[in-house]
Amino acid sequence: MKNVVLIIAITISSLAAYCQHPYKQSLGSIAQITFPDTPKVEFGSRATYYACKDNSSDIFFAQVTDFQSDTLQLKTIKSVYSAFIWDVLKPLKGELLNKKEVQFGKLRGVSFNFKCNLKGTGFYGYENAFLIDEHMVSYSLLSPDSIEVNDKKLRSYFDSFVTSPEKAADLDGKSGILAGVIMFCGIVFWTLVVIFVVKRVKKKKTYTWPE
Repeated sequence: MKNVVLIIAITISSLAAYCQHPYKQSLGSIAQITFPDTPKVEFGSRATYYACKDNSSDIFFAQVTDFQSDTLQLKTIKSVYSAFIWDVLKPLKGELLNKKEVQFGKLRGVSFNFKCNLKGTGFYGYENAFLIDEHMVSYSLLSPDSIEVNDKKLRSYFDSFVTSPEKAADLDGKSGILAGVIMFCGIVFWTLVVIFVVKRVKKKKTYTWPE
């Protein structure tokens, strides 16, 4: 995650990175988001970073981090998200301001806000992150000024996030399988309940009035 600081610092320093034309960027063939312009792309050992700066010094950032399946199996989803937030804040020396659960379609993720200091400039960060299979896909906006969650620029960027058609179909398939399993278990459960009640009724003694 140390590469995050380097990528953002390079983006801040590069005046040529000012965004002018919307650019739909694929995020590891898992998802897609629209940057204000073609972002810089850097590859790390287990992550890919995307960054772009506009003419108001706002930084648009996204990353796809790969996790090992055995690592995920040892942790709860909440602990995975908590560890990810810590990994984001630590190299930036950031301060967490707020976090909450967020849902996108069938995905459940985390949304968090923070503040940090980069090359002597204070920034407020707004980030969403979703664990998709063994990949953490996140996207954020860093602004020198505190902005509202319904800010037009923030919403335009965040609302452009979509999963790839293949991944969406995969998620729908998994959701369908889960729904089928739940339905089957429900049918089995209520069948057993009916059988149990019928047996109890048959065994129940009835009162016979004397003649």
